[in-house]
Amino acid sequence: MIRKWLPLLVGLILLGCENDDDQRSNEFLRFSIQDEFIQQGEDYWIMISDAEGNVLDSKELQNASTYAFAFPANLPAATVTMTLIHNITYANLTSTTNIKSYTSVPPGEYHFPEYSNDGEGYNNRAYLTAPGFNKDNDPLDWLFPGRLNIADATGPQPGLEIEASYLAEKAGLLALTKTRPFQYQYLLLDPGQHYTLTSDDFTFCTPRTTALPGGDLSQLNVTGVNAYGEYLYYAIRNNIDRAETTWEIPTMPDIFDSYRIQLTKIDSEGLYKTDLIYTELPTELQILEASVVDFTVDGNVIDWSTTSTHSLDDVTISTSTSIDDNDNVGWSLKGGSGEQHIVLPRIPDNVPLRGVIDRANFKTFEMLADEYGLTATIRDLVHDNGYWDSVIRQDLQATEWIIPESLTKTQQLLPE
Repeated sequence: MIRKWLPLLVGLILLGCENDDDQRSNEFLRFSIQDEFIQQGEDYWIMISDAEGNVLDSKELQNASTYAFAFPANLPAATVTMTLIHNITYANLTSTTNIKSYTSVPPGEYHFPEYSNDGEGYNNRAYLTAPGFNKDNDPLDWLFPGRLNIADATGPQPGLEIEASYLAEKAGLLALTKTRPFQYQYLLLDPGQHYTLTSDDFTFCTPRTTALPGGDLSQLNVTGVNAYGEYLYYAIRNNIDRAETTWEIPTMPDIFDSYRIQLTKIDSEGLYKTDLIYTELPTELQILEASVVDFTVDGNVIDWSTTSTHSLDDVTISTSTSIDDNDNVGWSLKGGSGEQHIVLPRIPDNVPLRGVIDRANFKTFEMLADEYGLTATIRDLVHDNGYWDSVIRQDLQATEWIIPESLTKTQQLLPE
């Protein structure tokens, strides 16, 4: 949920590690909640545990507050596991509990991701006519980083009347034919101006042949990017012929600076997703060749390692109850690649789990995993360098929404 960034009111501080006999260090972990973040029917809890799974502190988070945890001087490692628990109750009928555990969290300042949303609406408008076109039998896809109101012309000459509403000072309108050979027309709009789009002004796209990875490709999206927006102009879903080894993709090099390729592939090894930006389309589409191996879970002790031909940034191990249950719970564990040994905490009795029907018997990650199974998602992010950048910074410190370029693979896990 995107909420406007609001100033933090930090007058209320929830202090952790309340045992005065513990020797404190000068290092703190602080987690802040802005005003009005927690809504009616929600509650959030934070739990801090050490490398052995011992719970060092747990507190309910409140709006306009900062939780502070002082690292004990005798803590074996200068990092902790932070577990965030989010309970949601819907109209007092059903409840959901989402648990996220972040390993290797050092001292520092953290918060839920907050993204500003300063747009005041589509204040600018431009107008177009398209003689000879008809709304009910329109051969064009209209792509625009704003809102379009398209109607048949009311005058004696058949055609389309288009009102384009947008936020920026200028905006680009892309009209693309729906069938091969693809043709396009691109108009750069200024506020208050009137434009005419005619069938004589279309340009043929430049085809680009790209090699496909093997397996069942279930989705391919191509988005053109320039200074005026992003245009998802080419998409194939659930009908990519497995016999095809190459695919011809239309490009428009005179209007796009780069292309975002989003690819989904499924085979017996797992689900692969590619989301990469290129200055020109590649001759071969990439997937992440990686796996989680040597996975074991014993109570709340989880071990794994990764193999890959790529550098890897992070691994998420997830388990959840069926979405068909009236009450449900999900638990995800986020950690690094390579060899990992994680001990999750047992959730204390004072921390509510509203999505858990049998609270008395729900104590460990393993109990949930044994009944509902596990998945592992491995990521290689282009512009991040390891687990800190890809997970901790993005999940617990981000103030700007950025869709990362990444290669991911999700696989089912069978604990040994």
